[in-house]
Amino acid sequence: GSPVFYCLQDIMRVCSETSHHFCSITSKMLLALDKWLAEQHTVPHAIPALFRPAPVERVKTNVNNPAYSGDGKLSDEGLNMGYTALEIKSKMMSLEKADMCILNPLFGSDLQYTNRVDKVIINPYFGLGAPDYSKIQIPKREKWQHGPKC
Repeated sequence: GSPVFYCLQDIMRVCSETSHHFCSITSKMLLALDKWLAEQHTVPHAIPALFRPAPVERVKTNVNNPAYSGDGKLSDEGLNMGYTALEIKSKMMSLEKADMCILNPLFGSDLQYTNRVDKVIINPYFGLGAPDYSKIQIPKREKWQHGPKC
């Protein structure tokens, strides 16, 4: 036969009044479910969120950065690492014809943020090229600096 659905309130009444209709594990599970649903009713938008489609079904478009392609394949044009930031941005804008879009859940939220820089670290070796490894010397073990002995 076809499945039969009953109102949860009716099932909870039967569950609380008589114990012979459900085994004890089922009764405990139903009571826990009823308690959880009551808690969810106090949370704004919690109940409608239960009936939203799965995230995969909600996703409509996706934009991937070709510089971080996970499959290891290059496009027909290949990757030119000499692009400027503006060229990369233009390229990404032109590639914005995709199947899915993964959105940052924090974007547009009311969480506090700051756009100031907390710390700047300048790499003194940036732009100097690769080091000459033949000139690198490892000091003898005796010359290694050790912290204070406890």
